[in-house]
Amino acid sequence: MGNTKFILPIFIALLFVGSVWLSGCTEQNGNEQSNNGASSSLISAKEAWNHVKDEMSKWDANYRIARIRTPFGTSEYDENCREASWEFFIESGDGEKSTTFTYSVKKGVYKEEDTPFDTGRNTASPNDWVVDSTEAAEIAINAIHNEEFPDFNGGLEAELYVDENNTPYWEITYSSQSKNGAIYLDNPPQHGIVKINAKTGELISITGSTD
Repeated sequence: MGNTKFILPIFIALLFVGSVWLSGCTEQNGNEQSNNGASSSLISAKEAWNHVKDEMSKWDANYRIARIRTPFGTSEYDENCREASWEFFIESGDGEKSTTFTYSVKKGVYKEEDTPFDTGRNTASPNDWVVDSTEAAEIAINAIHNEEFPDFNGGLEAELYVDENNTPYWEITYSSQSKNGAIYLDNPPQHGIVKINAKTGELISITGSTD
């Protein structure tokens, strides 16, 4: 009976320690799942295109790309040029109609109503779009570090256009005060635009400013 008096408190203490340890493990796993979920909610332009390209081909087998971007005002300024959604402005091969396809990680594929005319922009064959937004991000960061700001650590926004020769190119807007969905107004301003050939990966131009 005397031993029971000592054993019972020790048993209760062990139960308490075990429950705290399990709670900590659960919280850690929850944080890991949350972090993984956050990163998986962003995708590259090519990854988004893979979800909509079949629908585009059904719409017109010879469709052409006029522009690719994230919906206006929603860019995450992800350092790898990934977004939660991408818009694809396309027109038919004969230029008789145009539309916009959007792919959202959360909502899937959405198509705008057709318009009975072209986009009014230069267009390119989807076969000429080779460089993904994430690859363009890597090229842009290297150019920024080598030619403008060696200490740059901000975010990027990617838009694809087509030049007068029907060659697609990436226009990467960069800013030290925006990154991964957050604003950092205390950071010294470093911003500009990098243009990259989306067919060859060649650096076209780069600008930089601290204004």
